[in-house]
Amino acid sequence: AFTLGKTLFYNSLGTAYGIELYRPNRKVTWAFLNDTCQDGTWSEPEPGLICFAYEMMAGQQCWNFYREGAGLRADFVETDGSITPYSATPATQEMTCFGPDVGV
Repeated sequence: AFTLGKTLFYNSLGTAYGIELYRPNRKVTWAFLNDTCQDGTWSEPEPGLICFAYEMMAGQQCWNFYREGAGLRADFVETDGSITPYSATPATQEMTCFGPDVGV
């Protein structure tokens, strides 16, 4: 409910590296900053574990999210079970998608 209709910047060590738009029906659009957008979906295979699957990526990526201030703490769950912390903050601008066919 917190993310629906929002665009969030994903940050590592205080620096934004990616952006994601959350749409209805568990659909998302993700991009590393200044890179091609990828459409995908999210699921919750177990309580608190949110997994993302994108068109151009094999498998899925799973995260634990926690409300923190105006945004979220996003802990990436590695395949070996280790966790890497990130943060996600609301974007103040619209998401821009880049790609090889833009403007063609």
